[in-house]
Amino acid sequence: MVTNLSMQTIEFSNISFINLNILRNISPLKDLLCAMQLIKILSKVRPDVIISSSPKGLLIVSMATLFYRCQRIHILTGIIWSGKINKFKKLIYKCLDFIFLYSCKKIFVDSPSQIQFLQQEKFYIKKLSLIDEGSIQGVDLDQFKIIDNNQDLRKKFGFSNDQILLLFLGRLSPEKGIYYFIDVIKNLRRENKNIMGLIVGRDEKNIIAEYQKNYSNFDQNFFYFPYTNQPEEYIQSSDMMIIPSEREGFCQVAIEASACGIPLIGFNVIGLQDSIVNDSSGYLLPFGDQKSLEERAKFLINNPQIRKKLGQQGRIIVKEKYDQSKVVKGFVNQISSAIDE
Repeated sequence: MVTNLSMQTIEFSNISFINLNILRNISPLKDLLCAMQLIKILSKVRPDVIISSSPKGLLIVSMATLFYRCQRIHILTGIIWSGKINKFKKLIYKCLDFIFLYSCKKIFVDSPSQIQFLQQEKFYIKKLSLIDEGSIQGVDLDQFKIIDNNQDLRKKFGFSNDQILLLFLGRLSPEKGIYYFIDVIKNLRRENKNIMGLIVGRDEKNIIAEYQKNYSNFDQNFFYFPYTNQPEEYIQSSDMMIIPSEREGFCQVAIEASACGIPLIGFNVIGLQDSIVNDSSGYLLPFGDQKSLEERAKFLINNPQIRKKLGQQGRIIVKEKYDQSKVVKGFVNQISSAIDE
């Protein structure tokens, strides 16, 4: 496995890892250097099949395999030009994806809405296969579960039992909607001081530091915790999760929250259309409509029984569709079949 080890928490003992300093953002010189380093790795390892994942993974592998020909399979977990982006960048990214995906033998996609989007954009979809019903890994239902009493968990993190916790869990970036989330919490707290924002995730762009510097009441309105390898404890401590992303591949944290019985609120965008079942596990709202986010959050705050009902329905949906043991076994069979074709 070749990846940026500084960005991972890895605990596998039976897999060989090679570090490659792949950056999330586009950086032509550094990306070219990564491709050259990957060529050296491929020449030494001489694989029969390369399986890539993530938009940047597709870019690096596509450049490297211009010089090392090999059967390629890609796992599509996000389309960066499907969100809010200027027309020129969209055209460039779309053309690159069209070329790179066309050269793959098989493409596995983790949400139906991404397949529909690519079909609308006139992509060749015969190579595309949905991973089971969506989600690349499913949910460990023993790890992510409903707990009857979360007072001990709340005490562990310093949360009061009187507080209503609205959770943002994920990478802190504009495309993930962190600014929407912060503004929603600030506005809701003007009416109800028991409401608190809970932010959990890597702050790659120093967004929290900037808010703490320029917004004097930040620490009175928000709890912030950096990246964690126990996300279920923060989810189980919360009353609802808000996901104001402009785009997603599938949104793993949404189904993990549903498995914990936590209701969801998010924008009606690619990926979230699959991981949030509107009016069943939560609510999907028009993209960019911050007022609707606030109103729906306020509705759930004032109606704890509806919060509980949405959470219970979400758990049922995840058990039926995203049980990890079923999803992983099915995906292994799909990849094996693709290699044998």
